[in-house]
Amino acid sequence: KVPAWLDWEQWVGPAPEVGYNANIAPFAWRGWWDYGTGALGDMACHIMDMAYWAVDPGAPTSVKAQQAGATKISPPINSKVVWEFPSSQYTSNRGFKYNWYDGYLNADFDRETWSLIKHSQEYNHPDEKVLGGMPFQQFGSVVIGEAGKLIFNRQHSRWFVHSNNDIDGFDWPDKTIARAWDEDPYKEWYDAVTGR
Repeated sequence: KVPAWLDWEQWVGPAPEVGYNANIAPFAWRGWWDYGTGALGDMACHIMDMAYWAVDPGAPTSVKAQQAGATKISPPINSKVVWEFPSSQYTSNRGFKYNWYDGYLNADFDRETWSLIKHSQEYNHPDEKVLGGMPFQQFGSVVIGEAGKLIFNRQHSRWFVHSNNDIDGFDWPDKTIARAWDEDPYKEWYDAVTGR
């Protein structure tokens, strides 16, 4: 039954006409090609934004992808995508490589219940060497440079610096982009919605 608050016909818009299904809306539309683009369009577009702001890579010279579970109607259960970019003023002469990981490694989609069946909790992630043994679940992005790693924790909006050597003499740049109130974008969004 269509919820009273939802105009289903308007919600479906130009997509193929289908009856209301709670497995599509309000949340899981991301997992259907007719309405969304899976993890790449739902999450990667935000997480990868940091790299684009930092190194302004332009168009990739190469894209390689591996996936499991994609169908004609739904995106992959897991994927790994590697983009290679040419060098720029912000990268080494070797250019820049971006690796994306998402999804559960040992899972199947059950069409009868329209749900993801996880046979284990193992999430697709970089090799442990990349993170130096730290639990990958904490991090949204790892930027690997010649002198160390910047690791971004999406849940707490904080960067961690892990250097190969001492970073004596490093001066953090001044903040030039306006920050959210109290550096809390969630509170800023809530305040905007509630008119505070």
